[in-house]
Amino acid sequence: MIGALALMVVGGGGFLLYQHFSSPRYATAIVRRGDIEAFVEATGRVRPLRELSLSSQVNGRVKSVAVKRGDSVRKGQLLLELEAPELEWQLREATLTLDMRRLELEKALSGPSPEELKAAEAQLAAAKAKLAALKERPSEEEIVEAKTAMEKAEAALKLAQAEYDKVAWMGNAAMLPQALTLQQATLDYEAAKARYQALLKGPSPAELEAARKEVEAAEAQLEKLRQGPSEQEVKILRKRVELAEEAVAKAREALRQTKLLAPWDGVVTGVYVEEGEVVPAYRRLLSLADTSKWEIEAEIDELDVGKVSPGQQVLISFDAFPTVELKGLLEEIEPAPVAERGSIIYKAHISFDPGTLPMRINLSVNLRIIVGHREGVLLVPRAAIRQMGTKEAVKILREGKVEMVEVTTGLSDGENVEIIRGLEEGQIIVLD
Repeated sequence: MIGALALMVVGGGGFLLYQHFSSPRYATAIVRRGDIEAFVEATGRVRPLRELSLSSQVNGRVKSVAVKRGDSVRKGQLLLELEAPELEWQLREATLTLDMRRLELEKALSGPSPEELKAAEAQLAAAKAKLAALKERPSEEEIVEAKTAMEKAEAALKLAQAEYDKVAWMGNAAMLPQALTLQQATLDYEAAKARYQALLKGPSPAELEAARKEVEAAEAQLEKLRQGPSEQEVKILRKRVELAEEAVAKAREALRQTKLLAPWDGVVTGVYVEEGEVVPAYRRLLSLADTSKWEIEAEIDELDVGKVSPGQQVLISFDAFPTVELKGLLEEIEPAPVAERGSIIYKAHISFDPGTLPMRINLSVNLRIIVGHREGVLLVPRAAIRQMGTKEAVKILREGKVEMVEVTTGLSDGENVEIIRGLEEGQIIVLD
């Protein structure tokens, strides 16, 4: 029995050795069931959810800069002020115009004052008196008086002419008193002559017509005062007030633009001007970030962008905090790509809650975007999958022989691959 046992052992040992030296050796794995998560890897930067570059809509000289980079500010706090005296003048002018338009409307609605009515009545009376005077023929006494005045003026003119003739030969005759006396005597004579001739002739039709129109205009003015403004005129006056109010609002808004106020609580991330500097409209003056809420701006390679979509969960790790991993949510993928370092990438925005972790702008992060999750599925190592043209296959070990089996794969996490069709749980697969 001892010999038989020894033979069996030897025989058994010979079989094992034979298998060891005569059969090929394979690295194998077992088809198993398990859970799998597929993800896309990306990188990104921590950014404030709200960032803003502040500018003014008006030109001006920087009067004061009230903050510096890194300052925390509250909503409505003064950040910067410009000097713009021309805008202050425009506001004063617009305000005065508005006051005047309002007074015009108020006056029209309240009706004419007693003084205005008396003045209009007096103007009408004067116009009528003038017309009546023109219609009346001059008396004989007025004509004689006018003729006598003309003859006296003529005599004075002759006397002045005689006196001037005595010195006319002198080189400075035009500067002498005799020349001035002659000039005044000539004017007096012409005026007296014109009055005398007018009395003889009487008023012309044109003068009478002009006088009648003055009466009509004075009557119309008085009647208008008594009746008050028409509905259309009041509408026009109200519209003028509205336009003046708009001008004041516009001037105030322009002046308000000289004071740059914080739109919300935040931190000043940049100051780009100095006091005394003249700046044009819409130039960037300061930048502000709201550090109460954060997001991650991710860069997704164009090869992976088709696998990701808003709503997917993201695992976030930080270079600055290597032991921390947070969860986030993919909120948005920007539609337009960006070329960076010779590659095409798409910007994506990921929301997350840092909790008590101290965040800083532009912290580097590594991201794993979970694009799929399956539970209780068949899994094999990634190394087992082989390409056969456009198809995929796996080598299995069956009864000591290697067979190639076509498979349909699903999710992959980089190490394992989901098998949808082609294998069964517990089968042995060959890895190399």
